[in-house]
Amino acid sequence: MGKDKEIRIFLTPSHICTVYLSMLARETKTEDQIDILFIDASRRKQGLINVITETSKLHNWNLFHDFSIVESEELDYTPSTRKSFTRKIKNWPIVKNIYNFLLQRHFKSVDQKYRTELQHLLADYSIADAKVSFFMLTQTYLNRPLQQLFPKASINYAEHGIGDYYHILDPNISKGNFYCVFSEAYKRYLEKTGHSTDWVKALPQIASFPTLAGELLVNYNKSIRLDQLIVPEKPCVFVLLEAVDMYQVNYSFWTEYLDQIFSQLETPGKYHYLLKPHPMQSEASLIATKKHLEDLGYSYTLLNHPTLINASAEVIFSFWKDKTEHVFCLFSSGCFYLSKLYAGEKIKFWYSTAFMSKHLGNAPPQFYKSFTESRKMIEEVFAENCIPF
Repeated sequence: MGKDKEIRIFLTPSHICTVYLSMLARETKTEDQIDILFIDASRRKQGLINVITETSKLHNWNLFHDFSIVESEELDYTPSTRKSFTRKIKNWPIVKNIYNFLLQRHFKSVDQKYRTELQHLLADYSIADAKVSFFMLTQTYLNRPLQQLFPKASINYAEHGIGDYYHILDPNISKGNFYCVFSEAYKRYLEKTGHSTDWVKALPQIASFPTLAGELLVNYNKSIRLDQLIVPEKPCVFVLLEAVDMYQVNYSFWTEYLDQIFSQLETPGKYHYLLKPHPMQSEASLIATKKHLEDLGYSYTLLNHPTLINASAEVIFSFWKDKTEHVFCLFSSGCFYLSKLYAGEKIKFWYSTAFMSKHLGNAPPQFYKSFTESRKMIEEVFAENCIPF
């Protein structure tokens, strides 16, 4: 290790982000760099932690540590009455000030806890004598305590979904390079809206993703045995179920979503439907989805093994890509990424921001705002290879 030693600290909150960060670290590593990967300090199920841990082996990290707050695999993400009420009122003028004051006081205490833990973990790396670089996401929790510890560190961002492209334009976000999948389309969008683009960087070797996904599935298959899932000899429709419970959609949303999908297919009964739940999917939404398919007599497989739920759609799709004719979502990141990462396949990719916009009547203000403000970006940056429905 030479005098130009660099400590690179990577933060991941998700499976797909771990894939991207591992690719980025592996492709840019030099002999003077020490690479550290932290699973970010937020709540996640053990199944997701296991998938992230397995995927982290793509790169030879000098240090890997999990800051997760572990949740039960049975956790249901349907918002409680109290949670729904809080989401609605916390942006009211007087309530907002009180809420933010209490939140910042809470963060101050928690930040101190993580600073102490980070200092202990990094003590063996002579970090005071090295250049420090962060590779994080706009919404990862450990950003703040890390920047408090190392205020001179260089900042880089990675991604795990379309929200990162939206949040990174927030003027309150610390500025830095952004390594992303949709770099060229995003640059064009930024130029049209008067933003600079020199900080937008392409993720290296992204064209190799389908091959990499296939390699990862070889390891995952030891525990989940994808080849034993009963999938009849029919063409497949891959459906990305949406984690939209925070928008407080009506129960009928799920059957209406499926019916909207079926209306795009000439003979919907001839297909087998592969249903990919979101890790934060509510149990009620899954029950409604299964019931509607069973009532119609359509064949389906719910990919509900803990590994399949927690693994990213972009990775597990590799197993079924040769049987799949259609992929459907509303505005799920996964569909747009599939259309980019598997662009050479003869598959139609469908999305519908229009359908989602009709179901925002009960949405808390912050979620309504983020969807409506990002809709143009979704349609101009991510949907290049997709068909609206």
